[in-house]
Amino acid sequence: MCVASYVVWLNGETKMAATRIEVPDNTKPKV
Repeated sequence: MCVASYVVWLNGETKMAATRIEVPDNTKPKV
């Protein structure tokens, strides 16, 4: 895997993580 691909993947993972934090998840208890 080249570095550019990894950066794009990492950026996507970060966006997904951010979305997961912003949007309340019914399966997780809200703190």
